[in-house]
Amino acid sequence: MLRLIGTIGEGGQVKVKGRDRLDAFFEKHKGKRFVVTFEPEKKYRTGSQNAYYWGVVIPEVIAGMRAQGYDVTPCKADAEAVHEMLKGMFGSKRQLVGADGVLLEVPGSTSEMSKEQFAQYIDRVAQWAAEFLGIAISEAVR
Repeated sequence: MLRLIGTIGEGGQVKVKGRDRLDAFFEKHKGKRFVVTFEPEKKYRTGSQNAYYWGVVIPEVIAGMRAQGYDVTPCKADAEAVHEMLKGMFGSKRQLVGADGVLLEVPGSTSEMSKEQFAQYIDRVAQWAAEFLGIAISEAVR
């Protein structure tokens, strides 16, 4: 698989960054069929959003849970567990259907969220923390 970013000019011409990689792909796959897909570029969550989430949101949720009597500590394993819990509660869901027709919903990945989706996710977490843990998550980059 090859993933490249490009632009479509006013006249409809396609400009691709990394044209050498595209040429190498064509050379390697001569005579083979392939699928071409075009989609708008997605702006994934930012590094500052990620730092805020792991450095502020998760620790404050852990502190709020501890104050409510939950057995969680500010360690990496519990931070991951709290992240998985929040992801299951407020993140996007993927649906998997087994051969027997049984539908499973599993949490999607927060790392695949756009900047806007991740900001909305953090807002939902902050609202839940205020309502159920009685805490206000410190404001920062969202």
